[in-house]
Amino acid sequence: MKKRVLLKETEKMTAYQPANFFESQLIHARNKHLQQLLHTPVQPSRRLEEISRFGGVYFLDDSHSEDVESLYYSLEKIQHPVLWITGGDDSNVNYRSLLQLAVEKVKVLICIGEDNENLKRTFSPYIGTIYECKSMEHAVKTAYYSAEREDAVLLSSACACDALYADRKEQSDLFRKAISEL
Repeated sequence: MKKRVLLKETEKMTAYQPANFFESQLIHARNKHLQQLLHTPVQPSRRLEEISRFGGVYFLDDSHSEDVESLYYSLEKIQHPVLWITGGDDSNVNYRSLLQLAVEKVKVLICIGEDNENLKRTFSPYIGTIYECKSMEHAVKTAYYSAEREDAVLLSSACACDALYADRKEQSDLFRKAISEL
């Protein structure tokens, strides 16, 4: 029969114990860094990102937002009148949940692309000025020349990308390029 050896209370290990001082410092540093990372909010690029302020007008890139709920969140956060640049494959998008907030915040709607009927049908009774543009450059210029000081130009599709852009990055890059050419 094998004899069981019981450890003294001080020798019991309830958790991993480092072998030496340097190892314990390394573990402490890693844990502290990990805690900082976990408690630091990270805002992804192209998610309500301020690109520029030109002529008193803010330019915000929210091209990462691909649904109505994300756009709703963005509109709530913006404290300025909004000129909303949008467009994409929105044939199955229901914008009704945005109506009240859009009436409060959006002063100009700028649609990019070929088929903007859903946007126009939904918002034309509530937003007095709606433009249709064929390119991002035209949309940004239209927004800038329609804006007043302290207005915000917001790029946010709230729907899937359409044939105009390969992806959201290309859309965002064209938005940024058009702003830089003002």
